[in-house]
Amino acid sequence: GGIWVRARHGAARTALRRATGALPHPMAQIHPNMDDTALYGGVDVSATLAAGHLQHSSGLADRSGILELTMAERATGAFGARLAGLIDQETHAVICLDESAGPDEVPPLSLTDRLAFFVDLDDVSIRDIDAFDSFDADVPLANPRPDDAAQLTSTALALGISSLRAVQLASRTARVLAGLAGFEETTDQDLALAVQVVFAHRATVRPDV
Repeated sequence: GGIWVRARHGAARTALRRATGALPHPMAQIHPNMDDTALYGGVDVSATLAAGHLQHSSGLADRSGILELTMAERATGAFGARLAGLIDQETHAVICLDESAGPDEVPPLSLTDRLAFFVDLDDVSIRDIDAFDSFDADVPLANPRPDDAAQLTSTALALGISSLRAVQLASRTARVLAGLAGFEETTDQDLALAVQVVFAHRATVRPDV
């Protein structure tokens, strides 16, 4: 689904954007005030007048890829729902750049619930970031084990996470991690890391250890 990044302008954010720019997928930058015509396409008035019959323009939704949403904290619920629909169709992923100064300003839940990962770069130095030279365009998905879903669901409940989508995102993350390691099936280590990166920012309860 994508990643929610909380970061104001700075070297760490620039480094992250440089890394995501190297992803082997088409990328387009969008903003919360973008109208439906730019997103979905519509009637091209100039082309229609020139041609003498109705002409349509294409929108970003017509081209699969990655959408980088700047000023995501200013997005309305309606705009978030539009992006959520594109994620649900599995045609787009979203990099949600949250530039908010406080915890009360957040992107719409309909959008962030569909983004697997969250990163807060506000206190991160450029020295803490490793450079990425290249990305693999086609990572094979490993097979889940029969009890993966039960383990992830019970862990989510223990952390106070009620969204089934979070469990689905963690499962897919574990499968990607296993695939990157060359395994045909997920391992306990893959599930553990998936829980850390997908569940941690969603947790509302700190379970007894």
